[in-house]
Amino acid sequence: MSGTFRTVDPAALQALARQATTASRSELAERIVGLFGNPIYELGDEARAMAYDILHAVVRDIEMATRQVIARRLAERPDVPRDLILFLANDAIEVAFPVLVKSGFLNDADLIEVIRSHTLEHALAVAARPTLSPSVTDALVATDAEDVIVEVLKNQGSQFAPKTMAHLVEKSRQSRPLREPILMRREMTPELALRMFLWVTAALREGDVNTFISLFGRMSDLKAHVIDRFLFDPTGRGLAIA
Repeated sequence: MSGTFRTVDPAALQALARQATTASRSELAERIVGLFGNPIYELGDEARAMAYDILHAVVRDIEMATRQVIARRLAERPDVPRDLILFLANDAIEVAFPVLVKSGFLNDADLIEVIRSHTLEHALAVAARPTLSPSVTDALVATDAEDVIVEVLKNQGSQFAPKTMAHLVEKSRQSRPLREPILMRREMTPELALRMFLWVTAALREGDVNTFISLFGRMSDLKAHVIDRFLFDPTGRGLAIA
């Protein structure tokens, strides 16, 4: 091994753990998590397993600030024990956020359980993941929280089942913030667009011109500036022809 690196001995990690008292557990955890990603240390398989075992043993009894550090450091690592990731994902949102957004160890069942069992802030974090399956998207929509639904609609890595899109189109009748992100979804069909058109025309009378133009553009395949010209033509002929 090159002199640039220091090899971490498993016995040294055990010695650190034996020295830990309740008051020093946070310091111990910070020292151990500091080994990960540190270019001057080389963790062998045994030392890495030992480090994770110690973190898992003390993580319940350390300060939140230290758990936040651990979550940020481990969220994207490919070798973290699943039990440790699950613990962090179910912690307070201040700790769980980077894990919920980034960790590849969380499967659909894990994410759905977090959505159902924790706060809307946890659901918002899940909604920001790079990809979301239809089952996780359904769980997010089931929160019935407008902020969460808008977030997942804006996420181009999320997938929506046809029945879920139909539900959201109907929901947009009463929820104006949902309309524009719904219109941007690739799952929108001409049939759903026509259904929305029936109440977005009423929104036009309330001044929601941008939503009307977006929806009319989807239905007619006309550019926004053309629709805009038709819309404000006092004769109404262009709009009628379109």
